[in-house]
Amino acid sequence: MFTDTQLNGRERFLNVMEYKPVDKVPNYEAGVWGQTLDVWQKEGLDVGKVCWDWFAGDDYFGIDKRRFFPVNLGLMPAFEYKLIEKTDRYEIFRDAEGRTRRALTEGTAHGSRMCMDEYLHFPVENIDQFRQIKKRLEVDIANRYPAGWDDPAEIDSYKNRDIPLIFGRNCNTLGFYWRARDFMGTEGISYALYDDPALVHEMMQFIADFTIEMSKPFLEVTECDYVFINEDMSMKSGPLISPEKYKEFIFPHMRRLTDL
Repeated sequence: MFTDTQLNGRERFLNVMEYKPVDKVPNYEAGVWGQTLDVWQKEGLDVGKVCWDWFAGDDYFGIDKRRFFPVNLGLMPAFEYKLIEKTDRYEIFRDAEGRTRRALTEGTAHGSRMCMDEYLHFPVENIDQFRQIKKRLEVDIANRYPAGWDDPAEIDSYKNRDIPLIFGRNCNTLGFYWRARDFMGTEGISYALYDDPALVHEMMQFIADFTIEMSKPFLEVTECDYVFINEDMSMKSGPLISPEKYKEFIFPHMRRLTDL
């Protein structure tokens, strides 16, 4: 249902989410592959006219604006990048998450690869290694929140916004399975659900506790319109975790997080 009343970006988003009339449907986009950018430029696009951060919006393509509170929920310190092997076709390296990956370099454009990387090793195989990783995920508001986030003028800008405000950017507020998979890999977490339930319970409780504590200072001064809780736990043939295991390990902590 549409209305003749012109709405601002936040009103438009909230009306859509609440099934109320809007003047137009919001258009939000994630972005394009680097290879797409090159093709478009060859086809005549003046790439200088485009804001390529499409999460923030883009006037050229009519992509609606959003504002993201840039909290850092990643490993601090991150693992140091380490190049292990490089050939004409691929490279093997350790990434910021401590994972060892083989990545195809052929056809790479602006950081976009032509296919998924192959993951060779993950930093967590047992509970002791997880407790070491936890030391990189301490609640540290001073270093994880942007400088000046609590200035009165900045807080006023949060409250008096006319576009949606989101806590964290995409793939920042990671879901429980996603984060566990980053620690252990798909195969590792799949076995751990059955072979090491104590590790998985501790992991899921920690993920919730960390995310909740990192959210509280922001939520004490303003509300957000939504938050990405990224979960990537299925494929074309079905889920990577059963409903029973989800209810056992993840659901109680997801409920705690969403209640907040």
